[in-house]
Amino acid sequence: LENIKNELNKLKEVSSTPTVTGTLQSHVSDDNDHLEQVDQQLGVLIEHRDTLLQTGTYSHNDALIQELERRIQEAMKRKSSGSRYQ
Repeated sequence: LENIKNELNKLKEVSSTPTVTGTLQSHVSDDNDHLEQVDQQLGVLIEHRDTLLQTGTYSHNDALIQELERRIQEAMKRKSSGSRYQ
């Protein structure tokens, strides 16, 4: 459980650190990298949630599962908008 919390904190740090670049090409590349990063983050969050639920120890009402759900929803919004600053 502690490892999952640590990983969630790492993901939060990664998603809250915007990249500043000087050229349009760099911005496009950064946006693509960011979308890939959001995809990876989303996959990890979903995997953690599903794994915890499958153990039978956690239910959808547990605070950890609800936090994972919140972060999954945030990642999905960022992915659908294509914006790193939401």
